[in-house]
Amino acid sequence: MGKFKQNANAMYQHLIVGIGFMIPFVVTGGIATALSFLSRDAFQLEVLADYFEKIGSLGMLLMWPSVAGGMAYSIAKKPGLVAGCLAGFLATEMNTAFFGAAIGGYLAGYSVLLLVNYMKLPENLTVLKNNILIPIISSCVTVFILLAVVGKPLILFNEMFTSFLNGMSDKSPILLGAVIGFMMIIDLAGPIGKSAYFFGVATLSDLSMGETSPVMAAVMIAGMVPPLSLALAMLIGKKYFPKEDVSESSMLWVLGATFVTESVIAYTVKDLFRILPGFVLGCMVASSLSMYFNCGLSLPHGGVFAMLIPGAVSHLVLYIVALIIGIILSTLVIILLKKGANRSDKI
Repeated sequence: MGKFKQNANAMYQHLIVGIGFMIPFVVTGGIATALSFLSRDAFQLEVLADYFEKIGSLGMLLMWPSVAGGMAYSIAKKPGLVAGCLAGFLATEMNTAFFGAAIGGYLAGYSVLLLVNYMKLPENLTVLKNNILIPIISSCVTVFILLAVVGKPLILFNEMFTSFLNGMSDKSPILLGAVIGFMMIIDLAGPIGKSAYFFGVATLSDLSMGETSPVMAAVMIAGMVPPLSLALAMLIGKKYFPKEDVSESSMLWVLGATFVTESVIAYTVKDLFRILPGFVLGCMVASSLSMYFNCGLSLPHGGVFAMLIPGAVSHLVLYIVALIIGIILSTLVIILLKKGANRSDKI
């Protein structure tokens, strides 16, 4: 059981590394796209708008290759990059999105690792092995498995997942907001949260000039609530938290404001059942209110900085109201649960 848990943790860390590789590409692509809108709408600078639009489209194009390539690099270092990036581009081409990129990253990385460990060649052929044979063989194996074995099920699964959320968006946007809020935090910004995030990012590709995505707005607001509410809870109820956590909590304000949900993990796992319920309630309410107010976002990241870009957030004041309400509710629940636990300990 210990070995299984160790391997599961390692696989999770590889996924996180891949997502870390992706974030700069998505942020750059999203901000460049927003600058394109701004240049065209506000200043009528068509040449500059086209320039930023090109950067934006290229940045977003590299989203899945950077995830799969980053995961393969985490597993097998530099030899894994070729097969990983090819798997990511294939995920884009086959429209398997995050699920295809993640599985492709694992296939690429572990196939390379097997080749590195078990392909025995004379030492004078090491360069040939690392630079030609391993990239070619691992790429062929990875692409074959994606095309012939797991491709169709992944396509079907991604279509079902997307259709489910899109259908909910049409019939009950408030319920969709609640589902997004729940997904964003239930596994502390893990694979479930990333699935919701990438669904939001995907909605940006269909936007016309000047439009915003309500789904992306719901995703980002849900990602900001946990760090900000935990920072507020530690500020108000210092005595209910470990001193070392309180002393480090100032960073949560910065990371929460910039939409780094993962910043709560180290604090939350220490007292999961008294902190997570507050996060879940705050995220679901904030996302539902964002959808109810028809707030929208044209960027895939940025937090407060995205709000400062003119036109990036529609119904900005109501969006801030939804965020504040989510933070307050989350903070209250955390403090109440912590306070109740404190009383029980004294009894």
